[in-house]
Parts: sequence; C-alpha cells; structure tokens
Amino acid sequence: MSFTKTRIGPLIFFIWLLPLSIASQTTKEDFTSSRTGDTYRLIIRRPYPFDSTKAYHHVYFTDAAIKSGRVILNQPDDSTKNCILIGIAHTGDWNKKRRRDLIPSDAGGYRNDNFGQASKFFLFMKEELMPYVTRKFGKQKTNVIIGHSFGGLFALYISMRENKLFDHYYVISPSVWANYRELMKIENDYANRNKNYNSSIAIYAGSLEFLNKVLSSSKEFYDQVKERKYNGLIISRAVINGVNHYGIVPRVIPWIFRQLRNS
Repeated sequence: MSFTKTRIGPLIFFIWLLPLSIASQTTKEDFTSSRTGDTYRLIIRRPYPFDSTKAYHHVYFTDAAIKSGRVILNQPDDSTKNCILIGIAHTGDWNKKRRRDLIPSDAGGYRNDNFGQASKFFLFMKEELMPYVTRKFGKQKTNVIIGHSFGGLFALYISMRENKLFDHYYVISPSVWANYRELMKIENDYANRNKNYNSSIAIYAGSLEFLNKVLSSSKEFYDQVKERKYNGLIISRAVINGVNHYGIVPRVIPWIFRQLRNS
C-alpha cells in the first residue's frame, strides 16, 4: 500500500504540472548588452499552440520578475493567444538597476553610473533586443510596450526618442516626477524641434496616487502634450477609481490584452 502511494503521488504531481508548462511555453535566457554592459534575464512566453508562420503582437515589458511583470506573465492563455510576451528582468540589485536603466537624464538632469542612464537602455532595446526577438520569432503583427511606474516613465521617454519604435505605448502609473520632472524638460526640448509625435499612447493612473505624485505629474504630461497639438499623436489618459500604485496593475493589464486580442 505504501509503495502504491509513493508511485502514484509523484505521477499525479507530474500530470498536473505538465499542461501548465505546455500551455504557457515560457522560457528564460540571459542576454548581455554591449550598450549597458549588463546582463538581463529575458522571460519569454509564447502562446500554445505556437505557429511559426503566424504574425503575433510582440509585447515588451520591464520588471518581468517583480510586481507588474508577474501580473502580465500570469494572464490567462486565452487573453494572450495572439501575443508573444517579452519580459526584461534585472538581475542582482534590481532596485538600483531600475533607477539606472529606466530614469532619463537627456535634458541635463542628474545622472551617474547607477542613475539616469535610460538612453543606454533605450539603445539596448532598439539595437540589440528587438532585432534579436525579430530574428527568433519572425514577423510581428505590432510591437507593443507596457510599462509600470519607472517602466511607464521609460515608455513615455522612448515615445519621444523614436515615435514609431512601438505601435502602442501602454503606460501605467508613470513616475513622471522622477529626477526633478526630467521627462517634462525632455518633452519641452522635443517640442522645440518637432511638430509631429507619431505615437499611440494610453496612460493610466490610480485615483489614490496623489501622495506619490503620479496622479498630478501624469496629468501634467498629458495636458502639456495635448496643448502642443502635435501631428500624428493619439493619446488618452484614464484615472482608475479606488486603486493605488500597485492595485492598478491587475485592473489595467486585462484591459490591455483585451484590446490586443481584438486587434
């Protein structure tokens, strides 16, 4: 009797895990960037079944190993069936490295080796990561970026560095206030040189995000770019009732994938 239990127990456990592993098609690999000089963990999730001849939405996101990234990776298979998820996770001291890679300093803001190096991380994504993903998976339906907090700040920054690098910018609780509102200064410099802003941007903030300055600073960015009347800019901003900086993520992420599923 005891022999039967020891044999059946592991077998049942294996059978229970197998469909989850097959369905998620999640792989992890290390990727070293010459632009930043650092190694990142890529967490890539493909739909199941995966069709190599089909064009999928390539959905890039930061913070893949923490908070918002985990919410994205845990979305139901049906919600992400036309998407390849490409998560970028920092290794080691992720808290320090997020401030290095996701906060910009292009308008003269503070920076050192461990802070304000978003320009290098942008080049890593544009010149190294995205070409690698295209080679690996072929033609994409669209390129999408989802960013939360500093990741949202970085997504807005990319939209000005190269408008059409992504077809859709989904920006959740962006830390526009960071580095003494550096993004607002970058946008001001951008406006002095450009009349066009060919991007599709959706900004979300929680109604409880007033103490962390996300609610006010994201509105300031939105109002400022709307006032410019840029050619080609599609931008929206939604305030989600009753949620804070982290509570907003599980509310908004399913909406984003619902839009992608229907496009």
